[in-house]
Amino acid sequence: MKIQHRTVKLIFAAVILIPVFFWTQADRADETMPVAEPTSLALPGNDFPYIKPSATCTASSCPSGAYLVEKNNGAELHRISTVLRELGQVEQATGHWTNNRYAILIEPGEYTMAYPFELGYYTQVLGVGALPGEVNLTPGIAVYNQCPAGAGSESCKFTGGLNNFWRGIENLKMTITSAVAPLRLAISQATALRRLEVSGELLMCDWNTPSNNYECGYTSGGFMANSKIQKFTPGSQQQWLTRNVDLQESGTAVWNAIFVGTTIGNLNKPNPPADHYGPDNNNWESFPITEVATTPEVREKPYLTQVNNAWQVVVPELKQNTRGTDWQSAAETKLDISQFYVLASTPDATGITTVDSNQIDMINTYLAKTDQHLLIMPGVYHLGGTLRVTQENTVILGLGIPALACMSGPCMEIDVEKGVRLAGVTFDAGYENTEYLLRVGKSSAGDNRDNPHSLSDIYMRIAETQDTHRSRIRQTKTALVINSNNMIGDNLWIWRGDHDSASGKDPDPTQNLVHWDENLAQYGVIVNGKDVTMYGLAVEHFQDYQTLWYGNGGKVYFYQSEAPYDFGSTTAEAWNCTDYISGETTTEGQGCAAYVIAKEVTTHTALGVGVYSYFAYKDIQLPSAIKAPTHEGIRIEHIIGHWLNGIPGSAIRNLVQDYSGKQCWGYEATCLQVDDKSLCVDTDRKQTSVLGVFDTTTFGLTQTCTVKDASAYTQSAF
Repeated sequence: MKIQHRTVKLIFAAVILIPVFFWTQADRADETMPVAEPTSLALPGNDFPYIKPSATCTASSCPSGAYLVEKNNGAELHRISTVLRELGQVEQATGHWTNNRYAILIEPGEYTMAYPFELGYYTQVLGVGALPGEVNLTPGIAVYNQCPAGAGSESCKFTGGLNNFWRGIENLKMTITSAVAPLRLAISQATALRRLEVSGELLMCDWNTPSNNYECGYTSGGFMANSKIQKFTPGSQQQWLTRNVDLQESGTAVWNAIFVGTTIGNLNKPNPPADHYGPDNNNWESFPITEVATTPEVREKPYLTQVNNAWQVVVPELKQNTRGTDWQSAAETKLDISQFYVLASTPDATGITTVDSNQIDMINTYLAKTDQHLLIMPGVYHLGGTLRVTQENTVILGLGIPALACMSGPCMEIDVEKGVRLAGVTFDAGYENTEYLLRVGKSSAGDNRDNPHSLSDIYMRIAETQDTHRSRIRQTKTALVINSNNMIGDNLWIWRGDHDSASGKDPDPTQNLVHWDENLAQYGVIVNGKDVTMYGLAVEHFQDYQTLWYGNGGKVYFYQSEAPYDFGSTTAEAWNCTDYISGETTTEGQGCAAYVIAKEVTTHTALGVGVYSYFAYKDIQLPSAIKAPTHEGIRIEHIIGHWLNGIPGSAIRNLVQDYSGKQCWGYEATCLQVDDKSLCVDTDRKQTSVLGVFDTTTFGLTQTCTVKDASAYTQSAF
């Protein structure tokens, strides 16, 4: 959840665990692994029985699963959209914490609908052709504002799309008609747009009513990759990462707009008033834009296709120094579906599938063999043990935003140092205090640059997702630990829930906050590996340092973080911070930086770093947004800090601190700091501080930072 910059706007069931290949005892006498009979409906001429005909999804019965829409049947696609809406999938009140999960697969063809397909929570729409243009949807797919008080109310703008999480669109074309233009996608974190071709304008927010000048509701995304878009309008998006996209025309996000390896025909740049600039010796002149000409190295996400009635998973290979899309030229490996073990949902009455320790052992035994992979079908899975990946080049792909809950130890441990592709999976904390939810690699030894691990569309939650009354506490020490060198992350949202299913139903998000003794999680991300690269890393609300980076050579393109809202909601008097490795603890009691580069690190690059605060219970004076050493090889550019809301007197006091105590001042409370750091003008304003470059040669001087008044950068009206 995001609080924007205006105060008033401010189980028990058997699980199907089935290798999708079948053998006779004579063929594989050495195998002892049992094979269950498939129970899902088989499609005519289809050898993969875990994808159901879309006609089997009705308003009276549509269990979690993957549903295939037959060729050229736009009426059926429209019907599925209507069914999912009737089931409450699109509404925050009913969809936000539902256990329903859906992958809507669409065969190659032309699909004309009366209205856009409305994309709800935990729903992924996937074309299954070889190229995006083979599946053409007219007029496309939309996501609208949440309007708790009814359409047209002020709540449509205040709530907007801030909580429109956990959904995705991949591998298809959208042809937007004039009747719906621009097509509205009011999405926030944990939403992936990949391999899209769009004819027309995408507006990444949803307008309100004529009485409110059609202003967009608030949104907080976002991520798009490997796509071609005629016109891209971020609108009210607080921040956005665009990677390897071809844009004919584009606008920018409000505070942090990052384009990596993206071609842009016409970039509509904002022109902020000059009188909102502070000292200009280190200004972010292109604010809010960061452009990186080429993507240094990335591996695109694996995806499912159907060719001649045979299902395959396409696994793109590593590519380096790229710009724009790669649809026609990508090096890739195609894996037959028979190489995948399938984790398929057989839920109990609450929608949960329990995977017991014996079934976990079965999966681990399967994955211990070479060239064998795991496909996770839509569902919510409570794991009775830890999934272990012990072979290089293993592919683990989730369909329909499946969730793995760590009910007995960590959810997953990757015990090899290279080559694993993990994509499309959500990890949920359980009720045991695990060391982590996911560990990537055992050691930080070796050079894995030719075959790194890759994580694509990985989401983590420390939040109550089932109960409306909190009787147990979700918890972990750390969400994600990365030990392997050269790992690549591509769209990660690591989230300690500021709200959850047990924290309230009030449409005003400021009334639904968890407390400091709930959703316990010390750290978000720990990076021990060297030369780790991240495209789109969001880490929010953890109770100690949000991200700690110990490995040299890290590269981050887009970082977004919010400090926890809830310190002060209990009797705890001091909010101190503890180094993950040394155990050294601060004693200031005023909170922890959102992005920490360890003092031993000598090389690190971070571009487009946004840190926001909303201290709802106490006038916290967070010492700094970022903590970093001043070695020559440390490069942090385009930093933004923003006071979203909070108790009067609360603040992020500095954008950056080093380990000697020098600091780059930012802002305090609600006052706009001008060049003497003391004069406040118009105390009703919320403040934004901007730094062009973390410059080690001038660091510590009073004019290292520049300051901007956030009121000049409010969301555009549409």
